[in-house]
Amino acid sequence: MLTRSGLSRRRLIERASGSILLFPLLRVLDIADAKAATALTKRAIFVHFGSGTYENTFWPTAGTTIGTLPMVTSPLESLKSEMILFHGLQQIGAGNHGGGQYQVLAGYGAYTGPEGNTPDTTGAVPNAYSVDQMIADKWGTSVMNLGIKSNSSDASFTKTISFDKTGKLMLAEDNPNAAFDKYFGMFQAPGGTTSQTEAKANVVSGRKRLLDYLKNDLKYLKDNLGPVDKEALEYHVSAIDKLNADLNSTMNPSTGGGTVSASCDPSKLMKVAGVSDKWYHDAKNTPAVYTLQRQIIAQAFACNISRVATLQMGLSQLNGHIMTDGIPQLSQVHHMLAHGDNQQALDDFARLQQGQMKEIALLAQDLKSLKVGDHSSFDETLIYVATDIGAPATNHWSDNIATFMLGNLGGTMKGNRLIKIKNRPYNHALVTAAHLLGLTDINEVGYTKHSGPIKEVFT
Repeated sequence: MLTRSGLSRRRLIERASGSILLFPLLRVLDIADAKAATALTKRAIFVHFGSGTYENTFWPTAGTTIGTLPMVTSPLESLKSEMILFHGLQQIGAGNHGGGQYQVLAGYGAYTGPEGNTPDTTGAVPNAYSVDQMIADKWGTSVMNLGIKSNSSDASFTKTISFDKTGKLMLAEDNPNAAFDKYFGMFQAPGGTTSQTEAKANVVSGRKRLLDYLKNDLKYLKDNLGPVDKEALEYHVSAIDKLNADLNSTMNPSTGGGTVSASCDPSKLMKVAGVSDKWYHDAKNTPAVYTLQRQIIAQAFACNISRVATLQMGLSQLNGHIMTDGIPQLSQVHHMLAHGDNQQALDDFARLQQGQMKEIALLAQDLKSLKVGDHSSFDETLIYVATDIGAPATNHWSDNIATFMLGNLGGTMKGNRLIKIKNRPYNHALVTAAHLLGLTDINEVGYTKHSGPIKEVFT
């Protein structure tokens, strides 16, 4: 595809100063040139929230359609028409803390860790291979694997839900700054290594905007683009610029939005007092980290950086606090709240999970706000949500795993359904996600004897 001056778009960007930050613009420009296109590029986001849940706070009480959602799931009320909620799914094999992490996306029961589980491995595949990685491999893309306190020092046991085809643990990136650099690319400042180091420090500290170093590149691109492409370029650039500013402000709250004094020491930005020496693991920063990780996924999808993402919201065995927007630090650490040893703990646990469901609702809204031709990014995306422990959470059982899906996939996914399937192996839900995304050759995840999707989803 050519620009108005006859240069190919890839060649045009290559002729800029070398910033790989600009390469995601290739898809943006293609979309701008075909705004009336109706084809969807299917995508998937797999979300994990830890510790199980409780029947009365998570599921509506009756019916095959989704009635009024109770406390925990109430933030999803406006999304019911695009929601499939499952009741009765059961994990096969190992569960509890360590085993549950292998179940969420890999449906894998052969974990034998420090908890001393003795799982039933009959029919288990040779090693954990999670559905997010399966789908990414089929599509020829990579998984954006992001987390919120998923690798905190406050947690023990397995710290991931994602496993490649060899069974390797694929840890989530909890640091939004590192994720931003990884998925949107570094930049090259003129003047050599010393200038590059100084430029990076200026951007990390908030002294300068990232795009201050791309002014010449952007002017060059704009001069060689038509009006439609130019509009798409400006929209993309402004979105990345805002995301970078929000990131800088969160890393150093005293800056008041990214402007720092001349005495600022960028090396200090990565450490704050409290639970951890990593700012993104400090409990008081987790609401902002949620927002940043959501925005990184949404913008990366808009730029076609990846088609598959995971968002790991903590861990069941997290012996620290994980706050969400509007939900302050609660009476006990996350792990102990799940055990519900008193009414205050039960109430606080429900409030915490309500905040997590709000984050999922906001992720859906982020995707709905991003236009891709004649539809939104949400129209292309399946959001799959599951926990790792059953209900009631305090028992650490593997029965009734809280699981739901959000999306419409261009009208092919029928929502507003509560599907009750008592004691159906959870593995079928993972296969269902693959089939909804068009990958009907994925028929087993974790166990060969529990193959095929949940047929009720397709009737």
